[in-house]
Amino acid sequence: MVHEYTDVERILTASAPYAYPAYDTYDDAANNDPLSLTDADLLAPVLLNVRLSVRSYYRLQRIRSRLETGLRNSRLRWRR
Repeated sequence: MVHEYTDVERILTASAPYAYPAYDTYDDAANNDPLSLTDADLLAPVLLNVRLSVRSYYRLQRIRSRLETGLRNSRLRWRR
């Protein structure tokens, strides 16, 4: 059972993945760069009462660079 729980390759492709390694490799937001997304940012939908499965979390991790490209779009920046 432990091997099944810690087999990262299996978990990332499983239909019902475990939370490991998502929680265990959690990246803190120490630099707080508004143009980059940390693992904590990917959990933000939960704070808005949006259900986020572990599988969806891993998908967001895989497209993180595309999401960050969107954050850098100058047409989307707010003005003070």
